[in-house]
Amino acid sequence: MKKLEVNKVKILLGIPLALISLRIYLGAVFGYFFAKFLSSKLSSIIFNVGSYQFHFHHWIMGLIGLVFLLILNNSLWIDKMIIGFLSGLVFEGITSYPDWYKVITKKSS
Repeated sequence: MKKLEVNKVKILLGIPLALISLRIYLGAVFGYFFAKFLSSKLSSIIFNVGSYQFHFHHWIMGLIGLVFLLILNNSLWIDKMIIGFLSGLVFEGITSYPDWYKVITKKSS
C-alpha cells in the first residue's frame, strides 16, 4: 500500500511540469520508466580507486547529459522531449533508491 502512495505523489509532482510543457512531461515519463526498466536489467557502474569506490549512478549520467544540453542551449536542435527524458532519468534515480547520494564510499575490507 505504501508503494502506491509514493507513486501517486510522483505522478502529482509531474502535473506542474505537464502544465509548463507537455513534451518535457512526456519525455520525463518515458525517461522515468526507461530507467526503472533498465535498472533492473543492468548492473551499476562502480570504479575502484585506491581504497575508495566511485558509484557512477544513472542519475549522474542523466544529470551530466542534461547540463551539457542546457549549456549548449541551441534550441534549434535540442528537443524538449530529450530534456524531459534526461530529467526523468535523474528523477527516477533520486526518488527510487535510498542510497542515491552515496557516490564515493570507502571499500569494505
